[in-house]
Amino acid sequence: MRTSIIALVLTLPALAIAQDRIPDDTLRQHNRTCTEKCAENKSQAFCSETCACMADEMRRQWSAEDFKTRSAKLSQERNDPAVQEELSRMAGDCARRSRQTAR
Repeated sequence: MRTSIIALVLTLPALAIAQDRIPDDTLRQHNRTCTEKCAENKSQAFCSETCACMADEMRRQWSAEDFKTRSAKLSQERNDPAVQEELSRMAGDCARRSRQTAR
């Protein structure tokens, strides 16, 4: 009995995290849109790698609610400064990682 309670306590946070994650379909769609917009001005390879990295960072750093809130802010006010700054930082980090990997 005690072991099952400990197991339950240990799995509850993991279940909560899994339920609060950004859905994979949402991230795939975001990645496609990001890559398409980016590729208008940069190489497809660069955009694909950077946007995939950003999707991974969003998955790691944001909950589903965070993603929904930030997306709404960008839709309502196209250049929401706080969200734009966060996305720019993420993109910069991903671009730096990409360049380091290419070396």
